[in-house]
Amino acid sequence: MDKVSARASVPPGRQRSLPSLPYSPAAHKTGIAVAWTVIVTNSCALPIALFYGLWYGTSLSKRLVFAIVTATAGVASLVQACVRLWKLLREDGKYRPLGSRRGWLDFYQIQTIISIAVVAVSCSVFRDHSQITSQLMIFARQTLLSVSTVLTPPSITLLSIPLSTLVLLSSLQLILSHLSSRSPIRISSIAAGSPTRPGVYCIIEDVMAVNASGGVAYREALDERYRASPRFRRMLWRLNWWWGCGGTIVGAVLLGVIVGSEGEGDGTWRVGVGWGVPWGMAALGAWGTVRWVRRELLRERQEWESGMEERAEERTE
Repeated sequence: MDKVSARASVPPGRQRSLPSLPYSPAAHKTGIAVAWTVIVTNSCALPIALFYGLWYGTSLSKRLVFAIVTATAGVASLVQACVRLWKLLREDGKYRPLGSRRGWLDFYQIQTIISIAVVAVSCSVFRDHSQITSQLMIFARQTLLSVSTVLTPPSITLLSIPLSTLVLLSSLQLILSHLSSRSPIRISSIAAGSPTRPGVYCIIEDVMAVNASGGVAYREALDERYRASPRFRRMLWRLNWWWGCGGTIVGAVLLGVIVGSEGEGDGTWRVGVGWGVPWGMAALGAWGTVRWVRRELLRERQEWESGMEERAEERTE
């Protein structure tokens, strides 16, 4: 019997205490703040500032402005993807999903690679369709060196939609996790055919295990907590609905506004909307999520301790 099966066979009532997670965000506030500052700067503030600064403040051609903006957008994500890939492919398997063999990537890594490809293709529309296949094979290079690959004249619409597209696709995946009782494929540590878990569970597991260097120990601890605590499971499923439905609405509305307004004026306002609004909505959602999750975790601990007291009383009677 493997470790996961062994843990599943232990009734929650026999746990001495609520299984803990080996990571405290409060103890890593500085690191978390620095990491998110770099990500938001590179994926939001920098593209917007570069576009408007170069578009209105210089005499550079529109083609060159687009090349500079698309070359800088996503650099942090690309570097992060490379670091994550190195961790997941390590021989010792310290960061790999539970039960996976060497060379297996977690779901977040697969999504990151797809996201980079989407951004590269969205920002780089080819004049000769016969070049698409060869260009996709070097999409990482294309992301950094998007020179002379935009339309003539450059398409502000295409420059504005990458984030909205990713928000919509990612949110739909969260909703899809509600539609099946069994996982059709392996998703990180969830083996094919296993009971489906919310999409946010996979995001938390992969980010904390690899990005935050929690490793296999964090994957095991999160699995144990999920199996043991009914309120923890309910909390994650509700979060899944919150982010899935909210992101779908935001992504669809933004795409509708950006694409639907094509041809109205110079349209440069769409760049600010397309690269700024998703992060603004994400910040609001994260603020509400943190407040709600703190309350839920407090209730979870209170319920768990209350249940322990009740079981202790039953044993003494």
